[in-house]
Amino acid sequence: MKKSWKNSRSCAARIVLITVVSLLGLSFGAEAQRKSAAGKEPTPGMMIKESSLDYQLWESFLLVRRANDGEAAAQHELAIRYLQGRGFAADTLKAVFWLNKAAERDFDLAHFNLGILLLNGWGVAWNPFEAFDLFERAARRGMSEAHFVLGLSYTEDLIVRQNWKEAYAHVKKAADAGFDPAKKALVEFRNRGIPDGTSKDVVHSDTARPKPLFIDFDVDTSTASDDGLLNDLVKEGSAELRKALGATSGLTQTDSNAYSLITRAARAGSPEAQTLLGRFQEYGIRAPKDRVAAVARYLVAVRNESVRALELIWNIIKEEGFAEELEGRAKNGDAAAQFAWAGLVAVGIDRRLSGQQALKLLQSSADQGYEEAIIELGLCYQSGRWVERDPIRARQLWQIAVSRGKTEALIRLNAVGLFTQNASVNPATIALFKEQAEEGSILAQVALGYCYERGLGVTRNLGDASRLYRNAAQRGSESAYDALKRIHDLIRPPGEKWEVG
Repeated sequence: MKKSWKNSRSCAARIVLITVVSLLGLSFGAEAQRKSAAGKEPTPGMMIKESSLDYQLWESFLLVRRANDGEAAAQHELAIRYLQGRGFAADTLKAVFWLNKAAERDFDLAHFNLGILLLNGWGVAWNPFEAFDLFERAARRGMSEAHFVLGLSYTEDLIVRQNWKEAYAHVKKAADAGFDPAKKALVEFRNRGIPDGTSKDVVHSDTARPKPLFIDFDVDTSTASDDGLLNDLVKEGSAELRKALGATSGLTQTDSNAYSLITRAARAGSPEAQTLLGRFQEYGIRAPKDRVAAVARYLVAVRNESVRALELIWNIIKEEGFAEELEGRAKNGDAAAQFAWAGLVAVGIDRRLSGQQALKLLQSSADQGYEEAIIELGLCYQSGRWVERDPIRARQLWQIAVSRGKTEALIRLNAVGLFTQNASVNPATIALFKEQAEEGSILAQVALGYCYERGLGVTRNLGDASRLYRNAAQRGSESAYDALKRIHDLIRPPGEKWEVG
């Protein structure tokens, strides 16, 4: 048995639970098959039924003894069992203790797993910079998973400065070692023009500012395809929504139950759901074919920080006769067209109208009860766009939208309260944010992250804040990315290594 503990690769098979960028999992050690020292091969005259409990206790005893004797593989295995609650009561603090012991003996799995705990703030204070150092140590020992994580880190401009050359080099090392997620990553890198040092992503609006990319290697983000939109929705929606859409191969096969779930997620502010509804209207699926209404839907998705909707808008407005159709319908009092035209002005795509003219269209649309216009008009008053800033009027408008069943407006009402002086958050607000984040609302996700960042209504936890922000940023949220940058800067160590753009 002692020999088996000396061979870390045979007794600690790695189970890597890594999801790209938003969450990094643990490389757990699973014990190899071992025989108890008391367990002999049975003879014909001696058939003994051993107690599995006794065996587990004996094995646990031996594991603790060998860990105390300083065997790094045993220390690592003991840490993993404490994390999993396997053979011992789950205890994250004890897991961290034994991971540190194994890391002190330069055990690469311990470096990696301790880095994962630090990166997520599990059982330790959140510290992505210490985690990065540990990933580097594991990578120097040839661990492919560590190379992969380092490669992702070089794409973000959060821990270290964005460096596509370094990112590609690390991911390629992991791929060459046979690590499947890295192989998928290389495909996405090449789709984006890497390692050439360029990216194929195009920002159409000159009002959008460039920012580092969050690469999602589970979905090809190079084109706004229908399959990609479905994949986004399945990935980011609630468990109920993922289950309903998981077996759907295309838009035309979406059943009525899935459609109702999509509309519910859209009401909550899910940009993926809103974009998908726009796609339905653009192609006449479960709704009359209407490209103006589709643009209106896509603009709502943009408001909720969709990463795809702007490209879809550009595709439509380039179509022959669209500008004339939009103008004609808006002038004839079509509420959706009025909202759409004002929205195109707001995002800097259409320059035919002044801000005041766009505001007049938006007000007309809202006066007709067009709910998205009511919410947008509230945003105008909240931010001071086209009007004198008036938070009270903004809240009044959002209350109207809430009375019409718009969950997005309810989230916004609660979210703006987070930024008031001496803000206090009640349990109902936290429950709302959690519930709607599960439904797919980026706004709720970012608001909940802010609560964890500041300790509003919950215990302050930068690890939880980081995970919420990261997930939202991966979905395209610039506000979430800015929040991620902010909490990294709170604890950023001095030195050139940690300087970012």
